[in-house]
Amino acid sequence: AATLFVTALLMVSSLPTLSSKMLKPESDSSHLQSRNKMSALLKPLMAGAVLFAVWGYPFETFLTLVVLHAISLPAGLVLFYGMATAELLAPMQTRRGKVK
Repeated sequence: AATLFVTALLMVSSLPTLSSKMLKPESDSSHLQSRNKMSALLKPLMAGAVLFAVWGYPFETFLTLVVLHAISLPAGLVLFYGMATAELLAPMQTRRGKVK
């Protein structure tokens, strides 16, 4: 019960977390449409592996996802605030002539 409660709190929190949107090379590209054959083959295989894990080992799969989510929280904070700081500093560095 405690694991479920903590997970629910983490999932509705406003903390910046890692997102698969960050992995897209272009903002208009899709996660479902693959540009190469290896990616097109890997996506159904990974989906099948996840379904197998949920079907055969539901508690262990859920616990693994919770642990991965908990680990990703500090990483998301660092990356989010690091990118935000870089975006804020970029115009200042351009005006000083350091970055072209």
